[in-house]
Amino acid sequence: MFEHIDVCVRPAVTGSVARSIDLSGGRVSPSEAQSLVRRAIAMHGTARRTASASHRAIVNQFPSNKMKACFAAESKAEASVLVLADVLEPVRAFRPQAIAIQFNHDGRRCTAYPDVAVETTRGQVEFWECKGDRELSAVANARLKSLGRVLGAAGITYRIVRPDWSRREPRASNANRIWRLADYPLIPEQVRVTLDALRDGAATLGELGRLTGVPRPHLLAIVAHGVFALNIASSPIGDHSPVRNIHQHATSGGCGASKGQDFQ
Repeated sequence: MFEHIDVCVRPAVTGSVARSIDLSGGRVSPSEAQSLVRRAIAMHGTARRTASASHRAIVNQFPSNKMKACFAAESKAEASVLVLADVLEPVRAFRPQAIAIQFNHDGRRCTAYPDVAVETTRGQVEFWECKGDRELSAVANARLKSLGRVLGAAGITYRIVRPDWSRREPRASNANRIWRLADYPLIPEQVRVTLDALRDGAATLGELGRLTGVPRPHLLAIVAHGVFALNIASSPIGDHSPVRNIHQHATSGGCGASKGQDFQ
């Protein structure tokens, strides 16, 4: 499916540099902490061997077009989140298990490995913790709240993401469709005529197809590569799906109906 699928069968190389942030003693400034997260996202490898400290089994190998890498998904909930990270316009880059966080909780020094580290197109960094529908225990919930407070003090958003967000329709199906077409080769002439049509005022996916003659799968591949943005939140992808120019620094083009909707 993906040209870079071969990385799925290579052993992960885990870097030891910039794979940990100690937020337990106040010695790391917010700017330093955020910079370390960005570096960890950009580096190959993970902060730990996937599932080495987890009771969850690896359920899938996830080939990312955006990151040109293959990641292990530890749960179905995490796999759904990775599809969105690969397709949503506000996500510039991401990496699962990117970095370890040391923090204080209940009088003890703890270590957490947030599920997905995200850098947005605005240069902000976030962690997405993927949880299922089951309620967390009081002990686990308290620990996550402590981690969230420590990260918030460092200017890093900490989100608990659940299936009602990651599998929300029609966005989830639309994102999955774009992700599956992401490895179509980009043809320069198709990209050129698509951008020309957008400049000439094309406002829907159907108009782009009629004006350019580019087949729908190729247009969606162009969306996946961040050439233009497509509303994937309002309705199933079709002729009436709104399109627009991509935002600065975007690396993919799946967008919401309104600003800020994607991460609500």
